Amino acid sequence: MHKFLTFLYKFIKFSGKAFRFIFRYIVKDPIFVFKYFVAYFQKDYTPQVKFYTTEEFMTEIRSGKSFIRIGDGEIGLLHHRDIHYQKADPLLISKLREIIENYSSSNYIISIPIFVSTSNKDLQHTKGKLSCWLPLKVEFFRRFNREAKYFDAHAFYRKGFFENNMYQYLKDKRLIINTTAENIKNQKESIESRFEVLEWIEAKSPNPFDLYEQTKEKIQNIIDREKNKKDIVLILGSGPMSKVLAYDFAKQGIQGIDIGKGFEQLYNEVDYEHEI
Repeated sequence: MHKFLTFLYKFIKFSGKAFRFIFRYIVKDPIFVFKYFVAYFQKDYTPQVKFYTTEEFMTEIRSGKSFIRIGDGEIGLLHHRDIHYQKADPLLISKLREIIENYSSSNYIISIPIFVSTSNKDLQHTKGKLSCWLPLKVEFFRRFNREAKYFDAHAFYRKGFFENNMYQYLKDKRLIINTTAENIKNQKESIESRFEVLEWIEAKSPNPFDLYEQTKEKIQNIIDREKNKKDIVLILGSGPMSKVLAYDFAKQGIQGIDIGKGFEQLYNEVDYEHEI
């Protein structure tokens, strides 16, 4: 009797989650719903992703390629879901799809979490990881170029990654930095003591993409006034808007580094690796 009640409880709990999931996605993306449930019951469902090593990644960065991170938040936006710091704007959704679907031998590198290469069975061992990363795994099979190489989206969360790998490259560049007011307040002094900063551009928070066109124009005006554009690098910490700005300016040969939440870690004593 106890086993039956346990089974019944789990079944009801699963059914409730399944119903909420279907209700959330079925109208906007029924194909995703179907593919998700097919994938959910496959314990060994694991995309074979090709990842750059850190050395390979830095070679690509030194060649001038931009860096764009795609994670669970961006996948939620692709499915028309608001996330806590950005509403699902139709133009943003269109741009994210364009970034993903145009990725091949591009002038930018897409980075995704290494959890994409983890089986469903292994993700289930830690609460929340399967529900967090399975949508990205499903979309990787569906939308991403499986022959291209990717990099670890959480690299900038790891203590020492920026200092050990990016500092030498960026110290001779001129930076345009787009991030939140809080980051500017906390990091301005330490960043300017190490790098040449052309300008800081404050990102709206939340919903930075609300000011996408204005921010893009501000960056373009700064670039246009500079005679030497080759050593300009955009450092972007403005949520999903960072991805679009890096993509836009990569088209004209301006490198953008989507550093995201990793910006908060620069030159302080906080280790964000536990948030990965």
